Amino acid sequence: MKAYHFDQFKDFFEFQMHEKATARRGRKKTTLHQLAKKLGYNSASSLSMIAKGDRLPSQSLLEGLFEEWNITSGDRDRIRLQVEIEKRNRNGKNPIQLIAKLNQLTPYHKININQHLLIRDWYVLIIKILAGCPQFSEDPHVISQKLRKKITPLQAKKALELLVETGLLKKDPVTSKISPAIGHIETSHEISDEAIRENHKGMIKRAYEAIEEQSIKQRHYNSLSVQFDMKRMPQAKQKILDFVKQFNEEFNAEDANQIYQLNVQLFEHSNGGTNHDV
Repeated sequence: MKAYHFDQFKDFFEFQMHEKATARRGRKKTTLHQLAKKLGYNSASSLSMIAKGDRLPSQSLLEGLFEEWNITSGDRDRIRLQVEIEKRNRNGKNPIQLIAKLNQLTPYHKININQHLLIRDWYVLIIKILAGCPQFSEDPHVISQKLRKKITPLQAKKALELLVETGLLKKDPVTSKISPAIGHIETSHEISDEAIRENHKGMIKRAYEAIEEQSIKQRHYNSLSVQFDMKRMPQAKQKILDFVKQFNEEFNAEDANQIYQLNVQLFEHSNGGTNHDV
């Protein structure tokens, strides 16, 4: 996998540390401390924060990493743009122009601007599903009420416009009624994109709020803490994906008027030694 396929700098950094700083048998050839010294830093704190995803590199640090890892000139241009895109996302600024520029640079990995906007805000695709309900009203105020006032009428209006523009919703030529143009939508599972991360954050926040706002009859929460072999992560992910698809096939009801969310999270509690040395 080419390094510039990554949409999050943390993943690019981790990829290079694994590929160019680790021996074949998994032994460290270079630690963060050693890399920091090579780049002229007294400590590895900045690199540690980058490895954790807490900080993006400065321009000078980025160029130093390019030199240390012998990154090609074409890949450097792509990665510089991806860092700027991630910075804008983190600052709540629109990265559309930079995404368009990135798309012009590479034939290998296209970022669909409209898809980026569709996925980033948790409620957009929820409204797409809501539009398939029998009693759906496209009045933005009604949609806001329907979604427990978690969004404003203006957000609902813009989401509807985006869904129609991208072809996920269609208008009947006779009645002008809006309805879904396509069925189930599924994003990539192994790409760490800022928009996808923001979507997950939004869904997790809704789940957190539901603990207090909804009754036991309306919700169900379960958790499991288990001793887990990290080597079996690919099989575990596939098992979860299979369950989600089976759940959707069995419980998705096109004649229902309520929209529910099923969140499944699998993450590490303990430090299994997968982080880079600090």
